[in-house]
Amino acid sequence: MEVKNREAAFWVALSCVPLLGAVRLKKLIEVFHSAEETWKTKDDLIEKLNFPNSVKQSLLENRRKIDPESELQKVESGGFKIITYQDQEYPKLLSEIHDPPVMLYLYGQISALRGTLFAVVGTRKVTSYGERVADYFVSQLVFRGLTIVSGMARGIDSLVHSQTLENQGKTVAVLGSGLDIIYPPENRKLAERIIEKGALISEYPLGTPPLRQNFPVRNRLISGLSVGLLVVEAAEKSGTLITVQQALAQNRKVFAVPGSIFNPLSKGTLKLIKSGAKPVETIDDIMDELNLGQHITDQKKPAFIEIVCQSNEEKLICKALVENEALSIDEIKRKTGLSMALVNSILTKMEIRGTVINSGGAVYALKKS
Repeated sequence: MEVKNREAAFWVALSCVPLLGAVRLKKLIEVFHSAEETWKTKDDLIEKLNFPNSVKQSLLENRRKIDPESELQKVESGGFKIITYQDQEYPKLLSEIHDPPVMLYLYGQISALRGTLFAVVGTRKVTSYGERVADYFVSQLVFRGLTIVSGMARGIDSLVHSQTLENQGKTVAVLGSGLDIIYPPENRKLAERIIEKGALISEYPLGTPPLRQNFPVRNRLISGLSVGLLVVEAAEKSGTLITVQQALAQNRKVFAVPGSIFNPLSKGTLKLIKSGAKPVETIDDIMDELNLGQHITDQKKPAFIEIVCQSNEEKLICKALVENEALSIDEIKRKTGLSMALVNSILTKMEIRGTVINSGGAVYALKKS
């Protein structure tokens, strides 16, 4: 076995040792200088470590049970990859949190971890309002070049991944299980779509079931990978708020969408806003806060028409505005061939969504940020 593959095999083997955890594993690598040396070090040196006896015993016993080469073979034959904290591909933002995983399993495109990542999360019991809100923010974030991170749970998470794909964007799903166990199971097809341009990632070794205790630990990766976190809908005691706590501890910007005071699924977001989360109504609220303002470049204009415009008639109007920067309502009517009533109706909807702005005197332009 090549030196690089041999080291990878020992990384995988160490990740399979129960009770070891990311912080202790990193300490072992620092003490013994490599995964291979850690795995092969003498028992008496392991016994001298300042670890709980249960952890030392687990390492000693599992070194006898686990075959590193076989474990690596499982990873490679399944098409999975591993990234350690020593690798150049390891996400920089994630490396800066208090307890980053020392190794990630990845299925899909490593390139999805580059660029600017932004997390969108929320309740499992999504409402029609939540769906509309998620659709708006996801489409706008994707158009501005951000990669969307979420947890592929039922509800908002799954919706966010699907909407990102529909908008031709990249998305990263962080799992609370091994990558060979898709949870919830109904998301298998969604997972297959994600890996075409994005990625599934997990710090858990293959074969790890989706245990309840894994998900709060997983949540620190969702926020840790991202420059900011948007909460779409959340109940007062929602598990989503655990991700928020992780994000705040990691010094990430937290955004929340206001909702009805009569809706239980808005109680969590309203509480977040009271506690200091930034309330958001438009995409500009996020982009400005993160200093990520971008205008619509010439290269992006064709994509803009496909991503933001919701009907063939809207695409006609978008195309006219893309080509002319700003047009009066009469000029839009003439260039599109649509009736005045229809042009008025469509422009009103697009203005409400934040797609166009009325510059005054019924002159419209694409909204840029």
